[in-house]
Amino acid sequence: MPGRSLEGRALAGQIREHTVARAQALRARGVTPRCEIFIGEGDPEGAYYGDSLRKVGVKVGVAVHVT
Repeated sequence: MPGRSLEGRALAGQIREHTVARAQALRARGVTPRCEIFIGEGDPEGAYYGDSLRKVGVKVGVAVHVT
């Protein structure tokens, strides 16, 4: 079975567009889409990852809460 090449940027763009549409649909129904992220204390990489996800959440309309 031959391998299949994925275009990462194109795929990420499609996922982002789908997420934006879903978030907008939820907000139109009065539902606030939210993502909860739990990171262990003293984990700087995890904190960086959480901050990155928070920024993405702002772009796609999903409230991201990092604990």
